[in-house]
Amino acid sequence: MPDLHCFWSNSTNPVLSGQSSCTIQIHDVDTLFQRLTGSVKVVAEPGKQFWGYGAIVADPDGHLLHLYDATSMNEKGG
Repeated sequence: MPDLHCFWSNSTNPVLSGQSSCTIQIHDVDTLFQRLTGSVKVVAEPGKQFWGYGAIVADPDGHLLHLYDATSMNEKGG
């Protein structure tokens, strides 16, 4: 079973649309990105980001989803 890691921060203000993000480890970021293209808002195509190699998409409410996989991160993002 894969691990799930959650990072939370305290805030006294409500989280508004587009103000949150999730980082999700997937099996293959390039393959999933190809499947998602056209059905989600693309923020950044797969490539080297400040946090490593991955892609960024937005959900319908504007919340960011940072997608990465361990292999690409090690080979391309380090």
